Amino acid sequence: MTDGSVTIYKFWSATDELLYVGITSRGLQRWQEHMATKPWWEEVHHATVEHVVGRRQALERERQLIRQFRPRYNVVHNTAPVAQYVKLLDYRCAICGEFGRAEEMFIELPRAEVDRHDAEMKEWEERYPPPTSSWSPVPWERLANMPRPASWRTVHNECDPDPEGHSGYYIDGRNAATHEDLLYWTAHLMEKRWFAGTDWDVFISAQVYQDGGRP
Repeated sequence: MTDGSVTIYKFWSATDELLYVGITSRGLQRWQEHMATKPWWEEVHHATVEHVVGRRQALERERQLIRQFRPRYNVVHNTAPVAQYVKLLDYRCAICGEFGRAEEMFIELPRAEVDRHDAEMKEWEERYPPPTSSWSPVPWERLANMPRPASWRTVHNECDPDPEGHSGYYIDGRNAATHEDLLYWTAHLMEKRWFAGTDWDVFISAQVYQDGGRP
């Protein structure tokens, strides 16, 4: 990660209650994501910001603010009673192989994976044309040689191979820290035409049952 300036932002209600604290190096784009995804956005009346040099320092400052003020809509670091009953997820980094807290990571569908899948699907469709009718049997070879889906992965922020920008689909781990968050993202992603060609179902299963087998 770069050591440049990172913005710490605070969202306040009309009565000056601190609703949420977050950090970003992507400016207003991060706020627009909250606007699009957070049901509490309509409660935000105004915002204040401060700038910190270095992401580690910004994460520590964010942690201090959350523990001090207990914003209503922060879960990570929040010791308020409601937050204590929320199960937080850990993810395994695809780069270093170590587990980390969701807040320290991001989820992405790399553009290279999407391009790989598209190219393989085109070749597969040319090699194995679809049946001429719904009554025609599907050759076993066609099913056996279907390209593997484009793969989602989780990465530590500090292991990010492309910290200046992401060419694929990106989800900040702090917005995918609970099972409820993943449910939201599943519904959101189902609206995307390319979603069916990804292994999100495998990714979700790994998170839902990460504590061990099915209940």
